[in-house]
Amino acid sequence: MGDESFQQICVAGARNCPPEDCGGPYGFAELLEALQDSKHPEHDTMREWVGEGYAPEHFSVDEINRKLRRKRRSSAGRPNQANAAGER
Repeated sequence: MGDESFQQICVAGARNCPPEDCGGPYGFAELLEALQDSKHPEHDTMREWVGEGYAPEHFSVDEINRKLRRKRRSSAGRPNQANAAGER
């Protein structure tokens, strides 16, 4: 069986993923704290940085699976990294 026999799907989850360059788990925890408290000294700065549309509590299995399907379709026909490097 080739790679096409395996399809990634999401069955459950919680929360939106951390934004890029948020500082790892500790930075993400600090970001969440600042976003949740409008009186936090970094609230406005962090809200501006992530954008008004960022919702930390948002999670959708359907949305994740749509993204996985798009990724699968966009990579269809491309050789996988191992085969491209001549590995088997």
